[in-house]
Amino acid sequence: MSRFLTYVVNEQLAGRGDAIKGYTLGLEVFDRGSEFNPELDSVVRVEAVRLRRALRSYYLTEGKDDPVIIDIPKGGYAPSLSFRDRPEAPPREPAGRQTPPDSTSRRGALSGRNPLLQTLVVLTLLLATAGAAFWLGGHYFTNRDRAAHLERQGVKAALSYPHGPAIAILPFSAVGMGDGLTIARSFHIQLISDLTRFKDLAVMGAATTAPYFGLIGDLQHIAAKYRARYILSGLIQREGGNFMVLAHLYDSIQGRFLWSHTFSRPYDVANIIEIQNAISGQLAASIGQPYGVINRTETRQIARANTRSLSSYQCVLSYYEYALDKHAEAHARVRKCLGDTLRREPEYSRAWALLSRVYADEVRHGFNPQIRDETPLELAREAAERAISLAPSDATGHLSLGTILFETGDWRGAREHVAVVLSLNPNDAELLAEAGWVYARMEMWETGRKLVEKARRLNPGHPPWYYATLFA
Repeated sequence: MSRFLTYVVNEQLAGRGDAIKGYTLGLEVFDRGSEFNPELDSVVRVEAVRLRRALRSYYLTEGKDDPVIIDIPKGGYAPSLSFRDRPEAPPREPAGRQTPPDSTSRRGALSGRNPLLQTLVVLTLLLATAGAAFWLGGHYFTNRDRAAHLERQGVKAALSYPHGPAIAILPFSAVGMGDGLTIARSFHIQLISDLTRFKDLAVMGAATTAPYFGLIGDLQHIAAKYRARYILSGLIQREGGNFMVLAHLYDSIQGRFLWSHTFSRPYDVANIIEIQNAISGQLAASIGQPYGVINRTETRQIARANTRSLSSYQCVLSYYEYALDKHAEAHARVRKCLGDTLRREPEYSRAWALLSRVYADEVRHGFNPQIRDETPLELAREAAERAISLAPSDATGHLSLGTILFETGDWRGAREHVAVVLSLNPNDAELLAEAGWVYARMEMWETGRKLVEKARRLNPGHPPWYYATLFA
């Protein structure tokens, strides 16, 4: 995606925006040959959809203070470049002087005749593009790949990278479709993108597993090669009037398949991108969400472990066990576990986000209050803000802060952070249900109800408190 963004912005700045077409992008960005036909090969359309979505997420998180906003309007591929509106105090003019009319609008700054102004604007746009492209590139590499990339560049990787198990997604085979290879490649990239939204998983990047297109490998060998506990593989096919995806999850430690499921949607060639994205999101949620297949498997180990010996990741999982059945004893145990974890790893963002909720439960449920200089809600807010500062693209921290802001009367701030949550990870049932809870209590009943209903579909084995939101 970073290559896509850099190319279209450079072409726009060079005055060639009208020449940015699907065919040109296929050749220049995606290395297709001269026989490339954008009507038959959907790679440009698919990647444009992903780029638009990624840019929206970027400007809600890391890029929220960028002076320039880059967008790819639907219906084409030429970018829209605009300055972010900021309130500014009017300049003070010397007496007797009048300011001449501004002949250059903020959106049309490149058309001005002042060479210095043009140079400054172009530099600003290039810097904005570089920032967005680096962020997009980081999300494209994903997790461990990104950490390795940063280390190769001499940059120390942040400690907010995944603490949980590694998973490799093998390219799914495609059967019964003329453009099956293109669809399979697109689905592979989309599924990796959706799974990386669940920040505790270490997801292998697309380049790592791409060599397995069309091949059947020894899963134990692949797991050992990439040091991945879990291997996800599957089949894409068109059967009758349905687009179907059959997925299998393999556990290399147990040496067996843990889970298998078939996802199906009515086939519609005009909406194939939307169909595959919907199935990809549902599949990612089934595997990666807090009560998904992987976390349930990992949680079973906690029952056999002493609290003092829990790893940082297992400690985070123990929070979700506590959330299923909240009581004072479990609250004290999880609070201590998260506190110990953060003393060892003070930059573990997910632990800060969950500790925020544990602090808040001292007020919500009256669990284990302690005498401190700060109130539980003040501590909860500080912990949530720390989580966001460490990992701005992790939705859990934003939801923790949004909930605290709601409870302290800042409804506007709560809405802003909940909106970020829905942009960053629209497929995490736990986050959706809690966001629905916040909306319902802000008297946005229908919005809250729809979010909880979606959460229930994504997680049929959901905690009982989901129902409380529906009838709030």
